[in-house]
Amino acid sequence: MPNATRTFWSCFNQALSSNKKTYDGKRQILSIIAEDFTYDELQNNLGVGRHTISESRKHAHTNGYGASVLAKPIIHQKRFTVKMLDQFKQFFTNKETVNMSSYKTDTLTGQPILYLQDHKKALWERFSEQYPNGMRRTSFMTKLQGGRFVYQENLGGLCSTCNDNGYLVFGDINILIAANISDELIRKNRNIYDGISVANIANHLQLQQTA
Repeated sequence: MPNATRTFWSCFNQALSSNKKTYDGKRQILSIIAEDFTYDELQNNLGVGRHTISESRKHAHTNGYGASVLAKPIIHQKRFTVKMLDQFKQFFTNKETVNMSSYKTDTLTGQPILYLQDHKKALWERFSEQYPNGMRRTSFMTKLQGGRFVYQENLGGLCSTCNDNGYLVFGDINILIAANISDELIRKNRNIYDGISVANIANHLQLQQTA
């Protein structure tokens, strides 16, 4: 073995011997050359195990050749206090804020669906004004991301009662009946049923307009 090559391996061997077998010791040093030589070459010249070689190569991929381990960011999570949760609950039990569904419930919690009476930005402005020392905006918006809350802008222009009854579905049903049901008696009965449902919603709409 030429002197230069012998010196090279000797220097690396000394560096490895001076450090512990940890991610910031032997693995960090060996990661400098771990991918430039075969497993056998590294084992024969440095006396390291295959596991150490494998981990050193992973170190090179993740952190860089011979680089220190990247520091993981510390994330501080602040739990909601009982007071914050009570404020949120109180705000969304106000009829000026939400309209509670008469029979629709959230599949996960089993609680009634709440139709928000305004856009989320306006709701936050009202909440922050009412509770200036309450939860922050991001927390407020996160709490609204549940299946229980339905935004006003997601109702397609319908009020919550019409949305509950599926008003837009009846038009689609009539189209399907006309296209696929040939029996006149069945079609007539189906149209009568739909007519009753539509009439109920139409009556509701009339009441809404006069209110």
